[in-house]
Amino acid sequence: MTSIITLSEIEGVLRQIDAVAQMEQAFKAYSQGLVDVPPVGELLFNRHRGEMHLKYGTIRGSGVFVVKIATGFYDNPELGAAFLRRGRAGFQCQKRRSFGGTA
Repeated sequence: MTSIITLSEIEGVLRQIDAVAQMEQAFKAYSQGLVDVPPVGELLFNRHRGEMHLKYGTIRGSGVFVVKIATGFYDNPELGAAFLRRGRAGFQCQKRRSFGGTA
């Protein structure tokens, strides 16, 4: 079943964690070689002068993975639509042990 997580739900969870401490732990694990980070995925939308980048990874054995999707469509200002620079738009989420085991 598909679940849609609202911005207010994400903000509620973020208030419960120390994001800076989590990032420090993640960078420490990365520097120790404990993190699996595959190459960045990329889709180019030449017809619409746009792109999408997909970044993802896991700390081995943590049972947690992270996904970030960032997009940029460079003609949006002329179309009256929002424009966010590459790397400025994204969505990150964590899901614990929902994929049948540990990472």
